[in-house]
Amino acid sequence: MELNDKNDKLYLHKLHQDILTIMDEVDRLCKENQLRYYLMAGSCLGAVRHHGFIPWDDDLDIAMPRADFDRFVSLASQINNDKIKALDDRFYLRWVTTDKYYNHAFAKVCLKGTVFQESNGPSARNAGIYIDVFPLDSCDSYSSKIERQNRLFISLGQLLRYKGSSPKFDWKLNSLVKKVVTTLFSINTIHKVMLRVIKPMDENMADYQVFYGTPYPIKRMMFPKDWHGEGKRMAFEDRFYVCPSEAELCLERIYGDNYMQIPPENKRKSHYPLRVVFSDGEEILFEKTRKRVRYKDLLD
Repeated sequence: MELNDKNDKLYLHKLHQDILTIMDEVDRLCKENQLRYYLMAGSCLGAVRHHGFIPWDDDLDIAMPRADFDRFVSLASQINNDKIKALDDRFYLRWVTTDKYYNHAFAKVCLKGTVFQESNGPSARNAGIYIDVFPLDSCDSYSSKIERQNRLFISLGQLLRYKGSSPKFDWKLNSLVKKVVTTLFSINTIHKVMLRVIKPMDENMADYQVFYGTPYPIKRMMFPKDWHGEGKRMAFEDRFYVCPSEAELCLERIYGDNYMQIPPENKRKSHYPLRVVFSDGEEILFEKTRKRVRYKDLLD
């Protein structure tokens, strides 16, 4: 199947349907286990501005307070039965404790029988169509310390991605250090060091929440914790998913005052997969030459 405008819309429609299937399951698991989650960033913007997916968006992101996130990945790693309300067996979790090739500091819930391949490295071996699940950490108000922690967290995150990829090696010092560190230490060990760097606080002791390691400036990813709060259900396609209690304030913090305006095409971010297989078995192969929109292009 070759992509053109018509087929691109068909691709997004089919992809969105599989993503919604995953999100319905995550929503169920969270409700049954009293776990908090929120649509975040572009997915929250889609709920507020479009009452569903941003038309060109090809993923869905949620966030969970760290304690809920830890419990979620524990439950999603187990077998669903009468005693444990875990993921249905149509789905699987990708996380540093469940997949030795997984190389991110956030989790993915994937749909079995599908493929969403974004690279040719080891991390692509178990890559199905997915939703991203990010931890939301409690913290003090913005400070230079938060900036330093975030920079180090990002640097360690680059080691994670390096270990799960197939980079071209050279003899520059930076490459040598990455090669030595990622040879000596497992993905799980590197991730544990990342958590020591940010020192997640007890939610009851903090006034703010933050997303570490995102491509956006850290100041834009810090929020008074009552902005997320208990959350509120908002229309998303023909469903209702949970958004932050103060979704509009969160979006203004991230994207600026004009977040409700439709951006020009050169500011429309999406992923760049190499190969996608949908739940019905249909496959699409992509060329690698498409012009890429960077995260910093999205901000005012």
